[in-house]
Amino acid sequence: MDRSDYLSSAAAAQRLGIKTETLYAYVSRGLITPIRRHGGKGSWFDPDDVRRLARRPRASSRQHATVIESAITLIDGGEYYYRGRRALEMADETTFEGVAEWLWDAKPAPWTADQGWADVARSALALARPGAPVHDRLRLAAAAIGAVDPVGAGVSRDAAIATARRLIPSIAAACCPDQSPPTVTSAAWRAVAPSAAPPAALLDRVLVVVADHGLAASTIAARTAAAYGAGIHAVIGAALGVFSGDRHGAASVRAEQMIRAADARGAAAAISAELAERGNVPGLGHPLYPNGDPRARYLLGMLRQPAQTGEVAGDPAVVDTVGAVEQLVASRRLPPPNLDFALGALSVAYDLRPGSGEFLFALGRMAGWVAHGLEAAASPPSRPQAGYTGARPVGR
Repeated sequence: MDRSDYLSSAAAAQRLGIKTETLYAYVSRGLITPIRRHGGKGSWFDPDDVRRLARRPRASSRQHATVIESAITLIDGGEYYYRGRRALEMADETTFEGVAEWLWDAKPAPWTADQGWADVARSALALARPGAPVHDRLRLAAAAIGAVDPVGAGVSRDAAIATARRLIPSIAAACCPDQSPPTVTSAAWRAVAPSAAPPAALLDRVLVVVADHGLAASTIAARTAAAYGAGIHAVIGAALGVFSGDRHGAASVRAEQMIRAADARGAAAAISAELAERGNVPGLGHPLYPNGDPRARYLLGMLRQPAQTGEVAGDPAVVDTVGAVEQLVASRRLPPPNLDFALGALSVAYDLRPGSGEFLFALGRMAGWVAHGLEAAASPPSRPQAGYTGARPVGR
């Protein structure tokens, strides 16, 4: 198909008889996938995909839509809010643990890694093949801890929160190459960087920024598991399974690789290679933020102002490379950078281990998965209605 035949967001919404906001909701639920048209601004859609979506009962009738009620995160007007508070303001003011407690609607209490859990998880991680993806390693750690925890599914809300306060720091500690550091942020830094001096303010901000984002695909998996009685370990494991997809948590890995290539060969060469090999540039655009992802703006701004991030500054040459990529992307009228791009940029600028952006994303998002798991567990499970499109039985 000639790319000039692709439909803009407004045109696709008009053909479906819905608002543009509803179209983006369908994108976030995986009902239709936008196409990045080289040289075109915003999201574009294949007319054949739009026609298929129009034939689905759930796409054209609100009465068939599954609405999940949640009081945790609001995404509105190009911003996002944690229980009514602007998330990016909380990143400036609150620690990761404090934000997690806020998302859980819990009274703050100390977080402590369980050394026994960390050792069990570390032993499980030793079984992983060399170079195993971050998401696979984190699933191993969560499953190993769940297998030795005698208090799993079917516990009270308070018990589940107490487990989460031990589980998240224990997973972070298990990913360290040596003895477990005392806090989540220090453990996270040891897991991703060779330096022993963690930029605590920077890491707290990163973990807070990614802690939740409404009904992302992995969060729906976490809610589904919890609604059917799964314990916190299994809730996180279910979420990590979906998170592993390269359209979700693993997307920052490709963005990181592209930025490393840009740092080595120049922005133009790296972007040309991505367009030639895959037809798009990783880490650009977000269906819920047509005017730009606020998480990316915040993290990239933080990268350029190291005085606000604590004791450690990123590599100035890499920061310049990231700026050159952004300028070239803007000049080609491609969508602006998203969270995946920003996480990749941070990984390269701080010379972190490959896949570190994905690791920090998953570790921080565990707070949100727990929050949604607690909320879903308190309500009866619901089963979506299938809009069957296959063959009908003969005679019916």
